[in-house]
Amino acid sequence: MTLLIGTISDKHVVITADGLSRVNPTTGAGVGSDRFQKIFPVADQAIAFAHHGLNILGGKPIGDFIGGYTEAHGTALGIAGVKGIAEDLRAYAEQAAQKALADPNNTGVVGFWIAGFGAGKGKPELYEICWPVSPAHCKHEGIVLGGDAKQFIKPYLSQPLGPFRPGRVSKYSVSFVRQYHQALYKQAESKQGKAGQVIFGGHQHQLLLEKTGWKWTKPPN
Repeated sequence: MTLLIGTISDKHVVITADGLSRVNPTTGAGVGSDRFQKIFPVADQAIAFAHHGLNILGGKPIGDFIGGYTEAHGTALGIAGVKGIAEDLRAYAEQAAQKALADPNNTGVVGFWIAGFGAGKGKPELYEICWPVSPAHCKHEGIVLGGDAKQFIKPYLSQPLGPFRPGRVSKYSVSFVRQYHQALYKQAESKQGKAGQVIFGGHQHQLLLEKTGWKWTKPPN
């Protein structure tokens, strides 16, 4: 129950997420909310995590799980670089992810985006790890979509949407990229409504990552 939209340009990354989260109907486990945070920037660093999939990992809400990881690594995250963090998080989360997916009461995936600027990197990067689909880190460029709701706008990974062109994202300004995100989000809402489904929604939040740091362009709360 998620929609993630990410764009990687030459100078910035923008990530948009919905806020819908539901409890497991069988066990009652999980977090039910329309304001569930799915993007997690790292304090004092131009790095952020985004999550899609099961919202409890290692017995903790996903925000606490990511918080435990970042607290354990501190400023070393900036030194490791985005790819290095993706590799390290994969090892850190492996056991918890496999345990969650082995539970017959759970269905879905455990997915993370790791985005931002590593030490000595002039351009931003975005890597994804996702169990069981692709636990090995995968680098994305241009536009990337995540969560179940990506099905509604997946064609726009390669085709235009109004004035927006996926092949030109690397040169778009922050303002134009944010308009692009909103157009994609609205398109997904429209397709979801026509399908009579509710697999994303709630409070939308959005983060901007630049070399100098990060800021909320749409706060999570």
